[in-house]
Amino acid sequence: MELIESKALEHNGLVKSVCDELGIKELVDKLLPPNSEMKLTHGERLIAMILNGLGFHSEALYLSPSFFDHLPLEILFGKEVQAEWLNDDALGRTLDAIDAAGSDVIFSRIAFAACKKAGVNSKFQHHDTSVMQLAGKYDEGVELVRFGRPKNGKKGVKQFLISLMVSNDGGIPLLASAIPGDSSDKTHFREVVTKLKNEIKESGEDIYHVADSALYTKETLLELASSPMKFITRVPYALKAAKEACLEYLEFTEIDENYSYSELENDYAGVKQRWILVLSKHAKKKEALTLHKAIRKERKEIRSQLKKLKATDYACASDAETALIKLEKGFKFHRIKDYSVEERGVRKKCFKIQSRSTICKRKLEPARLGLGKFIVATNELDTAKLNPEEILNYYKDQGKVERGFRFLNNPLCMADAVFLKKESRIRALVVVMCLCLLVYAIAEKKLRKILVETGETIPSQTKKPTQKPTMKWVFKLFRNIQVAYILHNDRLSKQIINIKPAAKTLISILQLHLKRFYEFPPEGCGM
Repeated sequence: MELIESKALEHNGLVKSVCDELGIKELVDKLLPPNSEMKLTHGERLIAMILNGLGFHSEALYLSPSFFDHLPLEILFGKEVQAEWLNDDALGRTLDAIDAAGSDVIFSRIAFAACKKAGVNSKFQHHDTSVMQLAGKYDEGVELVRFGRPKNGKKGVKQFLISLMVSNDGGIPLLASAIPGDSSDKTHFREVVTKLKNEIKESGEDIYHVADSALYTKETLLELASSPMKFITRVPYALKAAKEACLEYLEFTEIDENYSYSELENDYAGVKQRWILVLSKHAKKKEALTLHKAIRKERKEIRSQLKKLKATDYACASDAETALIKLEKGFKFHRIKDYSVEERGVRKKCFKIQSRSTICKRKLEPARLGLGKFIVATNELDTAKLNPEEILNYYKDQGKVERGFRFLNNPLCMADAVFLKKESRIRALVVVMCLCLLVYAIAEKKLRKILVETGETIPSQTKKPTQKPTMKWVFKLFRNIQVAYILHNDRLSKQIINIKPAAKTLISILQLHLKRFYEFPPEGCGM
């Protein structure tokens, strides 16, 4: 018995089984029919790119052949597949086909079918955008690539934005697209709402669009008002009515030890809506510290400015007073407590200022009243359908789309610097990246549900039993699982080795057809 070689199966069988259960290959091949010259269909190539994207190695997409060279492809694809069939040219043609058919359309069709099969509730949808950094040179005609506003804190970098909408149920991506790197969220959100409202009218479903304060503009609210779609969003504090509401002395109803609320009515932009004025104790404490630091900083700056005024000679008392008044206008939290203008000199007279500053209660009171407060608005007027606590909770769940962006920006999923030169392939690559997120999120949702239903647990990173593992941790539990190719009596067989107990538990409960990947008996596989 001789070990010929071993190949890394690891968590790739788990990823492939999820793709199979969701029917991704079949749907893609229906949308993008293969031709007779293709050794692998577009659906199979796309599955390969998903495996690459969820490999959690630092391999970039264009290095896929080297990635697949170490995988048991005949097991994963159920037929003979050679790594060179998955070269950058073949994958590039599939990316071209995806974009030619409409990247946005392809993704939404796959996501819709996958969510339907997985039983994902898409009633509440979270929407946001995030920066993706680019590397390399791009022609001026590439409209997608821009030196955008530094949304990710980096200035002067080439970028595009990913627009992503996920379900509240599991953070499953529903819509995804690449948009120019200098796009305005306010404009883009309105464009998405305009496109969606006709589809929602046809479906007849209750849909709640959840987004940050960029959604709260007159134009977008009017678009939402003309559709059956409801919104949940934060009201910008810069809005005069929002400031006034935060500064009112209102009674608050406690939700929990941190949050309390007061409910108001509003008709901004002519749209009837409910405003939930929220008071967060944790935020109030944090903002109070920030306010204290700002007051101290201003006091220090004022002392320096008053020192300069004191050293300045003025031609007359009026000039001295004017300079002092001008200085005081810039004070945010302070005022001049008292001052005097003294005449100095004998032959050449001049005037000097003596002054002190103090906290201005009139200026400080609004800042203190607004501490820890923010407003969440909705045009759902029926409190039986959506009470204040639910409105707040769904808005706080906006973090689910942020979690999706953290996944997409993880260099272990896809490199954060994209090296594709064609704009069409960048758009198509976003489809691949977001399909990776789709498969990952649905697998995680399904696993957690099964663990709760069966009462099973798996060990967490801290060795404690858990029913809420991340798929990234689950993937680690499948690490080092190999397919061993063994020659015995001139017959080549394959065996699965290095399966840990936790991985065996997952294989037995996941019900994702994993046995054909991880529990097949030794068998001949030819010479």
